[in-house]
Amino acid sequence: MKQPLARLLSNDIFKTGLILFAFGLVLVTILALVQNMTADQIVIAQEEVNRRLRSKIFPSVHFSPQKIYIIQKKSGKMAYQIFKDIVDKNISDSPDFNELLKKDTIEFVVLKKEDKIIIKDRLQLKDAPIQITPEQFAKLETLFKKERLTFITYHEAYDGTEQDSKFKGWVIQYNAKQGYGGDIGLLIGFNTDKKITGYQMINHNETPGLGTKGNDSDFIKGFINKDPLKMPTSKQDYKNALGIDAISGATITSLALSRGIKQAYQVLYVKDVDPSKKEEKPIDPKTDTKKDDKNTNKNDKKPDLQVKPPVTPDQPPAQPQTPVQQAPAYNPNRRVIIKRAPDGSIIEEIITTP
Repeated sequence: MKQPLARLLSNDIFKTGLILFAFGLVLVTILALVQNMTADQIVIAQEEVNRRLRSKIFPSVHFSPQKIYIIQKKSGKMAYQIFKDIVDKNISDSPDFNELLKKDTIEFVVLKKEDKIIIKDRLQLKDAPIQITPEQFAKLETLFKKERLTFITYHEAYDGTEQDSKFKGWVIQYNAKQGYGGDIGLLIGFNTDKKITGYQMINHNETPGLGTKGNDSDFIKGFINKDPLKMPTSKQDYKNALGIDAISGATITSLALSRGIKQAYQVLYVKDVDPSKKEEKPIDPKTDTKKDDKNTNKNDKKPDLQVKPPVTPDQPPAQPQTPVQQAPAYNPNRRVIIKRAPDGSIIEEIITTP
């Protein structure tokens, strides 16, 4: 038993493989340690970049210090259930919380004891966000990643001082779907006049020199002060809707941007609209064909009121159509013999054999 093991250890190929395996194991361990040490710093650096971009997208305002998270109901019941299981028991069992679960979105902030949040004059947002602890958020984030669920986040924009501030709008972080290289991470600003203040592409895999032109200032200017519900839906619509052309050679990117901006706007503005209070259109008696089922007897048949055109003297009456004679059924014992008579005429003779 010792001889095969000694022979294996003396093999140069085995020695080389063992050394490479040990070297790889040490390298992976070092990389994991470095990642853990720098992960928080990377997040902080990315937040600083996003903070500067928010000020570029929505200038001359200050933003709520906390990031506000949105969970959408359309993500699935699992998302709401996970959130309910993680928040404090005395909150999740309250009638207000159960009523909140009926809405299309849940909003929350991650707050430490020393944190403060500005919530004043918030348009379209009738409920203050739920406050959860960093420990609860860590559990929530882990479970969301496991179930492949995502958050939508935004910051509120205010002008004036913290003591006397007025709500001006939002900057939302949203992933636009179906870009040329996959999802396009966007920061988009909307003001209380329901207009776009600007946007920036922050995470994407679009083609350099083509799709990346979506971040060009001249292209972005076409979106500023435009109605986000009237975004172009085709390459031809760009000129009419925004006054600019779609990105040449990057139509997919152009449409992903316009579609993503509209969807992000709907997350913020449409989420609190009561579907039972839809505006009814006036009924046009000329085009209204709706029947009153309560006042109509289903057994009553209306007479045929169709008027037939009269027959004029110059127009002969229509002749009744003769029915088309159908061919006899196929009979395998039936034969047709065609002969020529002495006078040259054709004679058809039918013979049926038993």
